[in-house]
Amino acid sequence: MHWLILLSIIILVILSICFSVWKINGGGQNKYRLRSFESLPERIKREVFPSRNDEEESDDEYDEHEDDEDEDEDRRWKLQIEDLETEEVYEFIFYDGIGIGRMEETEEYEGFLEVPDPRVSKLHCAIVSKGNTLFLQDEGSSNHTFLNGKQITRPMEIQAEDVIGIGGSKLEIVKVFREV
Repeated sequence: MHWLILLSIIILVILSICFSVWKINGGGQNKYRLRSFESLPERIKREVFPSRNDEEESDDEYDEHEDDEDEDEDRRWKLQIEDLETEEVYEFIFYDGIGIGRMEETEEYEGFLEVPDPRVSKLHCAIVSKGNTLFLQDEGSSNHTFLNGKQITRPMEIQAEDVIGIGGSKLEIVKVFREV
């Protein structure tokens, strides 16, 4: 009878240790969630900027323009962003896009700007390229994304001297370059 009590105490101790380790390591949060085969920026581009190929009609002029876009996708962007509060300047070189948020890094984007502000979502917004243009889009953040003081509800074109507002932070697009 005593060995049964001793065995149950040992089992309870092992379970409590396992639970503590589980909680320390994230408590069931699936950090390595399954992702679809295509990259998120490509999926976002397709959903946000549908191509005319999805429509029934197509004209030759647009198809020629599409070929130009394919050539543009081989050229990288260089972007400088300044945190107006800390005056730190961040530089990114990318093809498809960068994420901005509170988390340290994400596999969904080529670059990530970490903003240590509790009012900023883990993945707050993103800067994505489409052809020869960069767009700012909100990624479903709780406190919204602002461009030059106005809340954005759809992807908005950005350029040098634009100010992105997220949480209590203001980020200025200092320079935008495109490889030749």
